[in-house]
Amino acid sequence: MTAEVKTERIPIAENSSLGKLAVAGSVWTVAGYGCQQVLRMGTQVIIIEQLMPDAVGLFVLVSVWVQGIQLFTDMGIGANIIQHERGNETTFLRTAWTFQILRGFVIFALVLAVSYPLSQHYDQPLLLWLLPIAATEALCNGFATTSIFLANRRLQMRWVTMLDLGANFAGAVVAVTWVLLHPTVWAYLALPVTRAIVRLTASHLLFPEPRMRFKFDWGVVRSLFSFGKWIFVSSILGFLSGSLDRLVLPDLLDDLAAFGVYGVAVLWARGVVNALQAISQKVLLPLYAHMADEDRGDLANRIFRVRGTILLFSLPVIYFFVLFGEEFVGLVHSERYADAGWILQVLAAGAAVSAITVTTGSVLLAVGDSFRFMVMLSTGMVAITLSMIIGYNIDTTALIGYDISPTTGVIVGIACAEIFNYPAVAFLTHRYGVWLPKLDLPLFALTGFVVWIAFG
Repeated sequence: MTAEVKTERIPIAENSSLGKLAVAGSVWTVAGYGCQQVLRMGTQVIIIEQLMPDAVGLFVLVSVWVQGIQLFTDMGIGANIIQHERGNETTFLRTAWTFQILRGFVIFALVLAVSYPLSQHYDQPLLLWLLPIAATEALCNGFATTSIFLANRRLQMRWVTMLDLGANFAGAVVAVTWVLLHPTVWAYLALPVTRAIVRLTASHLLFPEPRMRFKFDWGVVRSLFSFGKWIFVSSILGFLSGSLDRLVLPDLLDDLAAFGVYGVAVLWARGVVNALQAISQKVLLPLYAHMADEDRGDLANRIFRVRGTILLFSLPVIYFFVLFGEEFVGLVHSERYADAGWILQVLAAGAAVSAITVTTGSVLLAVGDSFRFMVMLSTGMVAITLSMIIGYNIDTTALIGYDISPTTGVIVGIACAEIFNYPAVAFLTHRYGVWLPKLDLPLFALTGFVVWIAFG
């Protein structure tokens, strides 16, 4: 006779309707992320102005490689908790936490392994020490409670937002103090490491239930790997499509200071898009998951209103950078970062297209279709790769009447990549009823008009 196995399920505490939860979650996420962006941008400006461009370029290198290794080990644990039917069970959360810790150690080991080869490749001995220290952030994040994702699943974003905001504030205080007292690239690392330590500690205090313990359940493991196998591939592709520029340009420019200037432009151009990605992950993903079995027509109408409202507030900021990027950089940064102005204008034009498309892809994860999500990122990687190759090799004299450098062509190609990827996004999300041409196409036309004003 087989003994009955009882699995503890965390009770659902909310009594609010799905619509109210979605609105409240959106408000908390947008407000919280807005505050974090202001804090982040202010901190970055202070640090950047205290450092030379080559030090900024060095930190961008550290960030892109550590982030890349993190994504190369991503199995979508948080997304799985949000969308899986067992995602609110204690056994599921504890098993996911165990794997999250293992992943943190794997990330640290991999970063440690590549530190020496990368320091030799870039002829930057300091990378041998900077990379492992930066990877301690992944170790700390591994031990943070997975109950954060449970709150995210329930669209209870108040304390999730407060946790992230508090951790970022602590990191900013330490980093700014450090750079003012001792202006070196190490001040940059103080921010993510401090943030991770605070987030780890506070997560267990703010989300004590269920208490985390090591757990290994084969059913959960199979679910994690079944869902995560395509997330793993998707994360690699997403990293390559989103960071290919910062992997290629250091060798293309052969100048760490020039790469640091480019990094400043990316910081501003991608800020709004990163905010939209956070909203998509923290609000739209659980919202789609709750509504996955509801009427598709109603889903499309709701998403139209949500996306329309979000874009109403986000696109004007991006358009500002397209129109006045050079003036903005001249106002905020010193003369040594002046070239970031025109780069910001070009990249912001591409960011406007990304902003329009970024809020649609999470529906694929919400319904558990990680394969199509992987395909969407594959097309994105192909689009940016081809765009960069074409931009580098194209004969601009014959095309537009005057010559531009291959590096400039690559930057323009990066900005154009998302346009070429849009048909794939539309095709892959159409079956779930969230491709909204009546919203997207007019916004594309408006974006084209803004770009024409800026560069025409």
